Amino acid sequence: MLSENYHLFLAAAYMRGWLQDTQTAVDAPIRGLVQKPFAELSKAEQETLLQEGIRRGLPELARFRIVEQAAIFQKILTLLNGIRPDNMLEVGFDYLQFTICWLQHFRYLSAAMTETDPRHLAVAYALQKGGMGFLQIQETVPENIFDTQQQFDVSVALDLHRKTEDIAAAFNAICKATKRFAIFTFPLYSLRRELPSEATVREWLAAADMPYVKIEEADNRLLVVARK
Repeated sequence: MLSENYHLFLAAAYMRGWLQDTQTAVDAPIRGLVQKPFAELSKAEQETLLQEGIRRGLPELARFRIVEQAAIFQKILTLLNGIRPDNMLEVGFDYLQFTICWLQHFRYLSAAMTETDPRHLAVAYALQKGGMGFLQIQETVPENIFDTQQQFDVSVALDLHRKTEDIAAAFNAICKATKRFAIFTFPLYSLRRELPSEATVREWLAAADMPYVKIEEADNRLLVVARK
């Protein structure tokens, strides 16, 4: 069955959102699936939505294919399982495979995502509109996310240098927006950007009042887990 190669519930949610956003003309059966509450869709109905997207040749559907998860994603998921957050902030939507990873385990976790890239935003909004209404999307750079009215149990920023020109300011803003745990990754090496050293990261965390820190290497990255 084709759906065995895809994260079906996410692909179906994306298709519903895409069809609503584009207001594409569809046959009555597909229109009925778009209008039906997402939680009431059967697996067969989700499969029908996936087939509709494949028939239309939508390239973004390839992002929902099942692939082997990176080891560091699994490591962070294990951390999240232990934390059991009430809500979460994911900084950037460029690592969709990580988003898929936590959505499968915390399907209705209240979560916010920050992003500025129009291509990534289009996918995020389609998921939100198509069935993931618990996702909050913020069109902002990481250094501007702090809001005194909203904080998050856990914040996750994978390869933060990819999402901002001012890593230090973004790091500080994310820590301020975090109630309990902040999780960051940085590559061990980069030919394009100067990356913060472990010593620098520890200085930033101390200044941000996050005194409990664990830093280790995983998947050629520094994995930083800090707690208030």
